[in-house]
Amino acid sequence: MTILSFEEQWQQVIHSSQQFQTVLREFCEQAKHIVDPILEEQIIEVLNRSLQNPQERNIVFQALNILGDSYRKRLFSTLVWLLSWEHGDNIYIIHIIQTIDREWVEEHLPREIERVLETSATYEEYGAFLWLLAHLRLPYLSDFAQNAAQSEDEDILDVVEGYIPVEDAMKRSLSVSMNWRLRSRNTRSFTLKIISYLDDTFKKPIFLILVWLASWKHEDSSLVYEILFSMDRRWLLEQLPKCIEQVLAHQIVGETYEITGETYQIFAELLSAVQSPYLIQFLQQTKQSENAEIRKVAEIFEI
Repeated sequence: MTILSFEEQWQQVIHSSQQFQTVLREFCEQAKHIVDPILEEQIIEVLNRSLQNPQERNIVFQALNILGDSYRKRLFSTLVWLLSWEHGDNIYIIHIIQTIDREWVEEHLPREIERVLETSATYEEYGAFLWLLAHLRLPYLSDFAQNAAQSEDEDILDVVEGYIPVEDAMKRSLSVSMNWRLRSRNTRSFTLKIISYLDDTFKKPIFLILVWLASWKHEDSSLVYEILFSMDRRWLLEQLPKCIEQVLAHQIVGETYEITGETYQIFAELLSAVQSPYLIQFLQQTKQSENAEIRKVAEIFEI
């Protein structure tokens, strides 16, 4: 058996590395000039599969440094998903994202982040994406941090604390206090009156509680509606469907409440009052309910 010296072994390593680089460049050059969409899709599938394998991921990174923007954009969703937790490859992925057209990244990154959070939304994902947005210096950081600051998860609130200005942190602290005061009948009326004089930066963090308070009739209902109607219309139309779904799914932490036909009717009337496009979808879902009282709401609105 021949025993190679360290010098000979090192030369073998160099030779193998040079061979690898040659084969990789040949692969990438062929991939860049493929015009057949089927073949291109096969390459994307192969690269995407290797990205999800920690042992092969680094090779994909090297390939993406050679391949053009089209491949990086096609794999963008997986790259963002890989950035949703901390591991040794994060810095390489960020480097690749930084080579993609910045305007394209600004347009598509928020949607991909939301897609990941729909599957898992713990402090780990929020922390990773806050760091990513701060590192890339994207304007979306402010909105993302403000939305995260509305969470009732203390771990997420701890993570987001360093990403919002001191003034906003003070407002969030006040909003948290108002959140709990709104839950008590003894302090609700006075708290609502205070909120009615404040701007949207105070109202947005407690928007879910306000929607929950709008879900049944009580002595402060008119004031709740007045506050909701005073908020920025575009933001209201965007957030209202999500919050209605959360209320109907009993996702108000620490509260026990009943969902009835009246609840659905109140929400239908609210959606109608603000002229929300979501009203039609909401009534269609109502129509499919197994509860006759809830189905009747769709009949009232002639759907």
